[in-house]
Amino acid sequence: MEEKKYVTKEKMNYTPEVKCGAYIRTNNWSEHPLGHFNKWPESLTTTISLLLNNTLPTLLLWGSERYIFYNEAFRPSLGFAGNHPIAIGQPADSFWLATWPSSQLLLPDAQTGIAAANIQDHPLPLYRNNHFEDAFWTFNSSVLTDLLGNQRGVFITCFETTEKVLALQKLQGDQNTISQTRTSDILNTEERLRLATEATGIGSWDIDLISKAIIYTPTLMEICGFPRNAIIDLSELIAMIHPDDQKALEEAYDHALISGNFHAEVRICREDQSEHWINTNGRLIRDENDKPVRILGTCIDITDRKMEQLQKNDFIALASHELKTPLTSVKAYIQLLKSGRSGNDMNTVKDLASRAEHQVNKMTRLIYSFMDISRIESGHLDLNMNPFMIDDLIRELTADFQLHTSSHHITFNAGISAPIFGDKVRMGQVVENLISNAIKYSPLTKNIEVSSWISGDEAIVAVKDNGIGIDPKNQKSIFERFYRAADEKAINASGFGIGLYICAGIMKSHNGGIWVNSEQGKGSTFYISLPVYQENKD
Repeated sequence: MEEKKYVTKEKMNYTPEVKCGAYIRTNNWSEHPLGHFNKWPESLTTTISLLLNNTLPTLLLWGSERYIFYNEAFRPSLGFAGNHPIAIGQPADSFWLATWPSSQLLLPDAQTGIAAANIQDHPLPLYRNNHFEDAFWTFNSSVLTDLLGNQRGVFITCFETTEKVLALQKLQGDQNTISQTRTSDILNTEERLRLATEATGIGSWDIDLISKAIIYTPTLMEICGFPRNAIIDLSELIAMIHPDDQKALEEAYDHALISGNFHAEVRICREDQSEHWINTNGRLIRDENDKPVRILGTCIDITDRKMEQLQKNDFIALASHELKTPLTSVKAYIQLLKSGRSGNDMNTVKDLASRAEHQVNKMTRLIYSFMDISRIESGHLDLNMNPFMIDDLIRELTADFQLHTSSHHITFNAGISAPIFGDKVRMGQVVENLISNAIKYSPLTKNIEVSSWISGDEAIVAVKDNGIGIDPKNQKSIFERFYRAADEKAINASGFGIGLYICAGIMKSHNGGIWVNSEQGKGSTFYISLPVYQENKD
C-alpha cells in the first residue's frame, strides 16, 4: 500500500516561537496535498483569516483529511514540547493518532444531518509535553459548507476546562473520578485512555507480537458479537475477519512494520452469521533493538456508516443511469429532426418535440429532487407559507393522475373544510409522491384510495393501496436518505430512495408528521398530518 506523503518536521521551517499566521504564509507547502499557498481555494484562505483574527482558542479541520489549522490562542492546548508549528497542515487522524477515533465522534458532520455541536466539560486525554495528560474540554463546533451544501471542514472554538472540572470533583467528593483523572499511580496512561474510549463504544486491544497473546476491553467483545466477559485468543479473532478482507489486514500489518501506524477497515463475521464493518487503528511498539514487540490500538463498529455509503453509491449509480436514459432519448429525437427524415410532416415534428419535452421534464424533476436533498440537509428549504384548502389541492392531483393513469382507479374521500397553513406547492409534492408510490407498488391491484379528515387540531391525509406492502423490519428505514428495501418486488420498481426522505423533510418543515401502516402482501397506508390553520383575530 502506498503511504500518504505529508509535510514532515524535517521539511518545515521549525521554530517553536513562530506565529501561526506567519508560518502558514511562509512555509513551503509545495509537497503538501493542499499544494502551494497561493493556489488554495478562497473558501480556505478566508476561513483561515477568520481563524487567525479570532481572539478565542480556535481550531480548523479542513477537507476530508481534516488538515489542522489553529490560531495563537489555541497553541497552549498543544503543550510546549515541539508540537508547534509541526501540527499545522497535518491530518488530524495522524497527528492525534491515539485519541482521534474517540474525539472525531464528537464533531458535527453534514452527512449525518448534525450541522453543529456544543459539548461541555468532555474528558479527552491528550499526548502533549511528552506524556499523556488527562484533560477536559468545552467545544463549540460547526460544519463549514459551500453554496451547494457540501461539507468543506469543521470550525471549532474550544476551551480547556480541566482545572474547573477537577476543582468541582474535589468539591463534590468524587474521589473515583479524581483518582482516574489525577492519580497516575492507580491508572497508567493506557488504562485512562481505555476508560475514555469505552464510553463512546470504542474497543481497545494490545497484542504481544512475541507470544501472540492479546489483551482487550469488554467493548471489543461486544463489537465482535460476544458477551462482554467472553474470552478468545488472537487466532480466533483473526479467523473472524471476512475471507475477502484477510489480505487487507495483512497489508495493514506490513504497512505498520514500515510506518509504525496500523489502520484497516474490514468486515468481521459474527457467530450469528451477520457481517459487520470495523475500523481499527493502532501503533507498533519496538524494543531497544528496534524489534517489533507490541501493537496496540482501538476498534469501532462502522457498519451503519458503511451501509449508508453503499446506499449512496447505489443511488449515484442509479441516478446516473436515470439521467443518461432521457438524455439519450432527447439526443436521438434532435438528431432525427436534424436529419430531415421527418420531412414537412408537422405532426411528426410536433410528436418528436413533445417526446423530447417529456424527457427534459423528467430530467428537470430528477435535478430538482437532488436540489431538495441539499436544501433539506442544510436547513434551507424555502417555503411560501399561506392558508389554502388542501382538499381542493388533492382533487386537482387525483384528477390529473386519473387522466394519465388507466391501470388504476383513484378515489378521493374529502373531509377537510378548514384551511391549512403551509406551502401549497410543497404539500402537493408530498401528496403526489404518495399517490405515485401507491400506483408503482400495487401493479396487480387497481384501487387507490385517498382520504382526508380532521382529528383534533390536525388535518390528516391518507393514501391507501392494496399492493405489495412493506416488511415490518423496513418500515422504520423507508424515510431515510437513499434507502431502498431489499425486497425483490420493491427492487424491481423504479426509484432512487429519496422520495419519502424528501416528503419527511417537507412535513418536518411544516411542523407536521408522516408515517405508514403496512402489512406485507396486503398493501400500505401512508399518512401525513398538518396543524389546522388558526386565524389570528386579535
